Amino acid sequence: MKTLKPLFIFVLLWGSINFMKAQNSIILNQGWRFKAALPNLEKGLKDEWLPMTCPGIVHTALLQQGIIPDIFYRDNETKYQWLENEDWVFENTFDADSVTLGKEHIELIFKGLDTYADVFLNSELILKADNDFRSWNVDVKPFLKAKGNILRIYFYSAVRRDLVARETLGYELPGGNRVFSRKPQFHYGWDWGPRFVSCGLSGNVELTTWNDTNIKSLHIKQLLLNDAFAKISGNFEIECHEEITQEVSLMVDNQSFKETFLLKKGKNNVTVNAEIANPKRWWSKGLGEAYLYNVVGKVGESTQKTHIGLRTIELVQEKDAKGKTFYFKLNGVPVFMKGANYIPLSIFQDQVTEETYRTMIGNATAANMNMLRVWGGGRYEDDIFYDICDEQGIMVWQDFMFACAMYPGDAPFLESVKKEAEEQVTRLHNHPCIALWCGNNENNEAWHNWGWQQQFLLNPKRKEQIWSDYQRVFNGILPEAVAQFGSNIPYWESSPSYGRYNPKSDLEGDNHYWGVWHDEEPFAKYNERVPRFMSEYGFQSFPHWSTIKGFTEESDRDLETPIMTVHQKHPRGNTLMRKYMDRDYHVPKSFEQFVYVSQIVQAEGMRTGIEAHRRNRPYCMGTLYWQLNDVWPVASWSGIDGSGKWKALHYFAKESFQDVAILPIEEKGLVKVFVVNDKQTTYENCQLDLEVFDFYGKKVFGESHKIRDIKGGSSTMEFQSFPQRLSQGMRLTNVYVQFTLKHGEEILASRTYYLAKPKELNLPEATISKKIASYNGGYKITLTSDRLTKNVYLQTDAKGNFTNNFFDLLPNQPVEISFVTSEKATFQVTHLAETYKGN
Repeated sequence: MKTLKPLFIFVLLWGSINFMKAQNSIILNQGWRFKAALPNLEKGLKDEWLPMTCPGIVHTALLQQGIIPDIFYRDNETKYQWLENEDWVFENTFDADSVTLGKEHIELIFKGLDTYADVFLNSELILKADNDFRSWNVDVKPFLKAKGNILRIYFYSAVRRDLVARETLGYELPGGNRVFSRKPQFHYGWDWGPRFVSCGLSGNVELTTWNDTNIKSLHIKQLLLNDAFAKISGNFEIECHEEITQEVSLMVDNQSFKETFLLKKGKNNVTVNAEIANPKRWWSKGLGEAYLYNVVGKVGESTQKTHIGLRTIELVQEKDAKGKTFYFKLNGVPVFMKGANYIPLSIFQDQVTEETYRTMIGNATAANMNMLRVWGGGRYEDDIFYDICDEQGIMVWQDFMFACAMYPGDAPFLESVKKEAEEQVTRLHNHPCIALWCGNNENNEAWHNWGWQQQFLLNPKRKEQIWSDYQRVFNGILPEAVAQFGSNIPYWESSPSYGRYNPKSDLEGDNHYWGVWHDEEPFAKYNERVPRFMSEYGFQSFPHWSTIKGFTEESDRDLETPIMTVHQKHPRGNTLMRKYMDRDYHVPKSFEQFVYVSQIVQAEGMRTGIEAHRRNRPYCMGTLYWQLNDVWPVASWSGIDGSGKWKALHYFAKESFQDVAILPIEEKGLVKVFVVNDKQTTYENCQLDLEVFDFYGKKVFGESHKIRDIKGGSSTMEFQSFPQRLSQGMRLTNVYVQFTLKHGEEILASRTYYLAKPKELNLPEATISKKIASYNGGYKITLTSDRLTKNVYLQTDAKGNFTNNFFDLLPNQPVEISFVTSEKATFQVTHLAETYKGN
């Protein structure tokens, strides 16, 4: 039986600096077992307990036990979707020592139950759960005994529960039956992801004890911030067993601040104020240090640790001559946001580790990103995700978990959403990375522009009811939670503000522009449709060939085979990729080469969009493309494929997102060169050099231009010329331009630019010399060519990423690339001209 080649290890690390476990906390993650509630021998489900890990869900538990094979392999996704209709039972047995039993309060805490679950302790029903986006806390002191406590959880099929809810409602809501379950919506399938509607323990199980006092939460509020000092308050929610006079302390780095309070029995809310002299501000990547203060709150034996970053964050929307601005101001400085939309790291969350988070966020910082948008069809990420973003200076646009649907408005659903929102906003309020809370992904636009009201045959009364339910959630419950618990973080009702067919979409608010791709508009359209803030846009490509080999047999590897179709979730995906490829490139006959060129097409297209947005600073102040990552191996819009390998897009984004960048474009017959500087630093007395070469390395033309200064936070056009002047009479298809920006002897940026489409270039055949040296931790690869070699692609089956790839190897200019890996690796090299052979 073929085993799953997991994207990540089957361990989930919970807990974080922000919400440290209480001192008297026992993690009940060991010794779990599971079985199907109703055995099915034909499908391999016996009436027997099988061991499992915790956190853990049914699909991965079955995989670990060999009951099911690798469900990413070939078309296994479609073969094992029957699992979603089953109920499952999880069980654990544990003892409680005398110290634990002697405590006045003993609480059982579930950090995540996905989703519908009845929880029994020693045969007593102690909890009925129905929301995977919140934790569950139960007082279990009356039910606990010294030996042989049996904790049993009965998980109901979400799919069957959804169906009952749909039948009870009596009409269909846009989005399908998934809208009734407060669980990750992408589990039900998306146009980049599989359908695996699983269930299980999505977080730790903890037993927490306390006697006199217990800190339930510690909310740090920033009251004042200037260069001389900062004022903050530590707002404690404290539970007391009985009335007591107690000292409450707040330590900020090495400074201690204390107050004494008379605490009543039950819940108490008290505040300890603190002052910090000469405060250090928290800055996003590229603007300064992401400085964090360590904070410890203490009352009695109860301690809670967190960290904070001192900063101000504003969403600025001011009317101007063209409409209304939309940009973020950090510590009073307008910030151009560069990044991508982030989806969960795996379809199965129990495969995600702290290392996985660090690697993916490291990928974002390596590509010069300063913002990630946590998309609303996924999940609120684990604490460690936000901790790492805090450390790395990555700002987070945080969606609430609602996407592409309309949701019910009955009282139990609204109450569940209210508790979810309050808990999540409270959980994340101390993180300086949080820049925005957004109510939903595309719900508003879809309701008004996607034809739902006609498609679902909704009468006027029903339309009014559904829209009223929408208003209660997205203009009531959610903004109220953010206002009460969100530390002055701005709230945005829905992304985007308007659909792409509305003229306002380019004049105010944020925009999801899908004219490129869905409407088949050319990439050049990005240069015309520049909004105030582009929060979503994208284009598909295939994953790496090594990734494709991992889920296919050799006979599967062609564009339209049934197996490749299972791993292409967009109905027009392959057709659109081929159509766009044919516009600018020669379409290869080989599928392997088609996969390679698909990545170049995606990368060049996204570069067009990124650079259009950056050139138009400050009119446009953000570009977040769709999407950073994948949840499994698939053809998609991602820049990093399902096996963790960087596609061409991520390498191109790294270059286009540089803080100081050269951004050339041809407009109205002129080559124009813009210089963009996102830093706060101004560079004085700079120089822009340009050199024109033929593809064999002969210099055709060159000149230099003085630039008085390049101001911080600016985009300026510094050069323009007719293409024919640059080529000096040579064919535009036979030359390239090399731009270099210098500040004294320092090279601030460089860029290679072509004067014709890729398919028009007369690329010469080239022989690349390759030198490979291994070292402890990877390989150094040096490539040299005597002729221009476009889009050089290094590939290997080994795990890891190159420091550079898909680059242009210029004549007689060696390039050294590193590949970090713990595996033995062999490397193959191809380039664009190779794909012309046989066409």
